[in-house]
Amino acid sequence: TETDPLTGIGSRFKYQKHAAKTVQQALHQGEAVYFVMCDIDNFKLFNDSYGHTEGDNALTDVANAMNSLLEPQELGCRLGGEEFVFILSSKVEEKLKERVDELRVAVQNLNIEHCKNSPHDVVTVSIGAVPISSGLHDVTVEQSDQCIQRAIVKADEQLYLGKEAGRNVVMYSQALIIE
Repeated sequence: TETDPLTGIGSRFKYQKHAAKTVQQALHQGEAVYFVMCDIDNFKLFNDSYGHTEGDNALTDVANAMNSLLEPQELGCRLGGEEFVFILSSKVEEKLKERVDELRVAVQNLNIEHCKNSPHDVVTVSIGAVPISSGLHDVTVEQSDQCIQRAIVKADEQLYLGKEAGRNVVMYSQALIIE
């Protein structure tokens, strides 16, 4: 199914089915694209402290807070566990950077208590963001797909750096360019 049964946002299946096409269409319309990976900070410790029911509730709240910020042409999916992917696009790249940070802020502003997520003490996310652009007039779905495979690795690296930098941050990689 295209809907994640727990959170109600897009599923891993929906991501696999639509990610490349979402990137392709945005680039075709001359938009800047960001591949965004989000991971809830210290989520295992949250489950250990508050139990799995509260963990499920937190996952759902976090997913919906972030997903509610998406435009209709964008994609938001839960990959599994506490990991989410978003594909954001806009004519204005600076606006995209603001929107990526809005994902982080939306989660922090839920104010879900998390005593083991010092120094924040609420549920937060770390985010790895990868700009994707193209010099080509027409990008194929295959080119988009190959680029996304590279973006996953880069976003994951940035996510790890964000965790090391103290969590509740957005880390950007250099742009991937399809040419």
